[in-house]
Amino acid sequence: MITARNSGNCGSQWLCRLIAALGLLAAVTSSPAVGQTGNGQAAPRREAAQVFFSGHSLIDNPLPDWVELIATSLGKRISWEQQMILGSPLRLRTRGEGPTGWKGYRYGKNRDGEGMDVIDELGQGRSAGTGRPYDTLVVAENHGLLGSIIWENGIGYLRHFHDRLTAANPSGRTLYVHAWLGIDRQDPGRFVAREMEISRIWECAAEKANLSLEAENRPAGLSVIPAGSALATLVQQGLSGQVANLSGSPVQVVDAIFRDDVHLTDPGIYFLAAVHYAAIYGQSPQGAEAPESVAPDLAAELQALAWQVVQGFQQSRRPQMAECRRILIDSVCESYWSYTQSFEEIGRCKGYFSRTDPQREGNPFIWPDSQWTALPFP
Repeated sequence: MITARNSGNCGSQWLCRLIAALGLLAAVTSSPAVGQTGNGQAAPRREAAQVFFSGHSLIDNPLPDWVELIATSLGKRISWEQQMILGSPLRLRTRGEGPTGWKGYRYGKNRDGEGMDVIDELGQGRSAGTGRPYDTLVVAENHGLLGSIIWENGIGYLRHFHDRLTAANPSGRTLYVHAWLGIDRQDPGRFVAREMEISRIWECAAEKANLSLEAENRPAGLSVIPAGSALATLVQQGLSGQVANLSGSPVQVVDAIFRDDVHLTDPGIYFLAAVHYAAIYGQSPQGAEAPESVAPDLAAELQALAWQVVQGFQQSRRPQMAECRRILIDSVCESYWSYTQSFEEIGRCKGYFSRTDPQREGNPFIWPDSQWTALPFP
């Protein structure tokens, strides 16, 4: 069993980083204001959902299957489809490889086979077997978020995918998954601190899309699934002895959650499935079934923590664009590019996000933004 350490005497570099991150974690796991999401919208309690998952290996099967397991075992209804391409940015799953044609909406692995017409499925629900439009899009950008924002117009493609959902269902909502970077088993505190820092930037990306929608008198229909910050919370609580069924040395605790530096074990995947369920249905996953590979006592702890994290996250206010710029300049540019060992990008990143004058292909975290233009319909 791991025991809690005395924060007055770190004893190691990684533990000092871990303790430094606790202030950020407190904001995530604090008691929530009921009915709020991370971008300030009402969090609906739902009994049924029709969900389209688009992503890569971090949310690939069995995560959607286990969201279904949790939902059905709690008496909820769910129908779903998926589009998965390993390692893919959102650009590849929308525009595709060519400059025109939006072929990416036909790329990827589906529940049965590959090459589905995603736009048609969003509107018709043929594969889901409902014959009606989807109400929820769960979409993951590549975990290289800053690169996607700076060089790939990641926010533009996020808005484009959301528009494909709402073209058929104007009340549809998009849940943008905070995809996490890798963990160093010898320094897990760095992972905790980095994912908590960058969590707000995932919200900032969704918020820019929301601002652009509101400028068109449309609902701000995007919010974030806090997968990365949820994992940071799980790692922190496991290392500090607060998860009874995660025991052993720090490396053993991390090994119980991570299969390699970024992909998860079955307990880690199940934890994020519980986080997804809580975000989709607006209800606790506690009491749900778990796969045989996740011990019942551990599953119960993971369910409780998932609900705690999602509730805490949902009380946060909508980010301001000036706040987004400040966080990037003060911390995220350095921590992100240091992780990728692209140290030469740190200064360029700070310069890029410090701009406050709207420019084409410039800093997106500006509003009003006279240079914002939604990408064209396919």
